[in-house]
Formats: sequence, structure tokens, C-alpha cells
Amino acid sequence: GPDWPTSVATGVMRLSLIQMLIGSLPVIFLVVPSVMLGSFQIISSVSETWTTLSNIVTLIAFAVQGGALIGAGIIIERASVMYVKELDEMPFDEEVLKLDQEIVVYERTRRECTDWFREPNFPLMPRVVLIVSNVVLVGACYLSVFRKCFRKFAVADSIGDEDGPLWGVGPKALWGTAANVVIFPYGGIVLVFFIFGWLLFGFYRSWAKRRAQQRIAEKRIPDDPALTLTQEVSKKQGEADVDSWSSKCASGKSLSSKTDAASLGSSGSRANSVFVHTDVDMAEIPHLVHPARPPPPAVPPPAVQSLSSRSRDTGDGGKLQAWT
Repeated sequence: GPDWPTSVATGVMRLSLIQMLIGSLPVIFLVVPSVMLGSFQIISSVSETWTTLSNIVTLIAFAVQGGALIGAGIIIERASVMYVKELDEMPFDEEVLKLDQEIVVYERTRRECTDWFREPNFPLMPRVVLIVSNVVLVGACYLSVFRKCFRKFAVADSIGDEDGPLWGVGPKALWGTAANVVIFPYGGIVLVFFIFGWLLFGFYRSWAKRRAQQRIAEKRIPDDPALTLTQEVSKKQGEADVDSWSSKCASGKSLSSKTDAASLGSSGSRANSVFVHTDVDMAEIPHLVHPARPPPPAVPPPAVQSLSSRSRDTGDGGKLQAWT
């Protein structure tokens, strides 16, 4: 539950045990429905009344757990919006960022060196191992669907209960042995296929891990290695500083290595930022300058022309007038 990481963190940080117990006490509202759910599942086979009560408790437990999850999401989202400035200014852990960067490089290298179509001279043996592993595992899944491989056994049942459901297997549910839940031969074949398939897949993953680590040790990482998580974090941290930097450049000011480096270099010192700061003039960094837009060209107003009129008699006492 959510109290476990809180309690562990309390012990690691050497905080007060009493305060931890009092602070994590509200978790009882999540623990009680879960305990009741397990208890009612065990006694649900006694009678129909207990079965109905078990269903009701199950719905209550799911509602409580789902409500807690939604409530926690709402509170986290609200806090991330209300305290966005404080969260952005919070320094990042150097060790965590370094570990995340190593994971990103490893995953990219592993995908690159296990690509059959892009990797030249890909070994044949790993291909055979991976194909056989997938065929065996898929075959085990289909066999367990189309053939009866295992006997039914519920949480409320007992392995050696003579009064329990028989399911046509003799005087006892499983004859007192849990292994009797497997129906031979198909059940045994499914288990052997699963074990064999996962062993082959584990062998392939071990080979891919060693191959990726060897590439990293040889500095043969995939293209575009600069796009790492650390630099992405640095870029996000430095966006506000870049805007301030650009505004100073647009105003024609130079950047002082003692004053502006403290603000621009803060993100770099925390996360290997890409900003290398010295006394820089506006002309040396044109890609960061936001030049003022020139005013739109003046459009002359339309010329006002005088109108003249001509008129003539229509012959029936009227007059026709035309404007030009």
C-alpha cells in the first residue's frame, strides 16, 4: 500500500517513528476493505448469503481503491499547477540524472544492436533462439485454451477437503497434493513449453545485454547520442534563462560572465547544461536574438476624386442625371 514507501523513507531519513505512524494512519481506510475482501472470498462458498455479501464487499473495495487513486491523481495535478514555479526551481539529483542518462543510452544501444535488418552480420544463433522461444510460448498459450490442462480450484477450496467440490477427481479435491491441479498430458506439456520458452528468452536477453554493454564500452553507441535525458532536462530548465538572455541581446547588451553566468549557468551546473558562457556580444549569437519586426509598410489612403454630374431631359418632363 501507499504506507509502505512512506514508512521505509521515514526509516532511511531517520525521522520520528511516532509521527510516521500517526501520519500514515489514514491508510487504514484502504487496508480494511482489502482485508474484508479476502475474508469474504474465503467464506463465499458456505452459502448463497455469503456469496452475495462477498460480491457486495468486492464492489465496495474496488470503489474505495478506485476513489483513492482518482483522488491522489487530482491532488498531485493540483499541486503541480499551484507550485509549478517552486517545482521548476527545485534542483535535480546529479546521481539520478546520470543513472537515467546511462539507462537511455543502454536502451538505445540495445535496440540498435538487436535490429536484424539494420545490424550487419547479425548472428544466426540468437535469431534461432528468439524464434523458437516465441513459437514455444505461443504454442503453450494455444494449447492451454483448446485443451483441458488444469483442474478448477478456488481460494475457498481445500486441497484435501472431503466435503469440498469433487469435480470428478475422487473423494478429495486434489487428493491432498497441490500438484494434482495439473491434468496430464496436456497440462504437463504446457508447463514444459512455458519453462523451456522462458529459458530461451532469458538466454536471448542475456546475450543482448552483453552485446549492448560491449558496444557502450567500445564507444560504439548509435547515432544522435546527444539527445539524452540529461540534456532534455537542462533544456527545460534553461528555457526561462534563454528568454532573459535573448531579451538582453535584443536590447544590444552584452552578457557578463559574472552576473548572467550565475543565472544561465545554474541549470548547466546541475545537469551538464549545453550552455557555455563567456562574455558574448549580440552579434556572436544571432540565433538567440529576437529582432524587432519592422513596421508594416504604410499604405497610402485611396485618392479622393471629385464627382461631376451630367443631366439631360428625358423628353417627358423628367430629367436623367449621371455621376462620373
